Amino acid sequence: SEGAEKIWRKLAVLFKARIGQLFTGPVFPLVNSLLIAWNAFLLALPIPFPFSNAVPAWPILMMAIAYMERDGVFVIVSYT
Repeated sequence: SEGAEKIWRKLAVLFKARIGQLFTGPVFPLVNSLLIAWNAFLLALPIPFPFSNAVPAWPILMMAIAYMERDGVFVIVSYT
């Protein structure tokens, strides 16, 4: 746990509460939820190619971190 805390402290410089509009209102939370659901569906598919699970897993991870830190810039990064 100490190792994880060290790593998170170093990475915390990247994450700040920015562009809060991406977490409020009726549209963006729905779009974010649909993105997570779509990537979860893709992650569940039995695709036989190596590293095929990494493509949908990274946006899910980035969106989770963005929601934990309320970082709208990271939400935009997870869209790409």
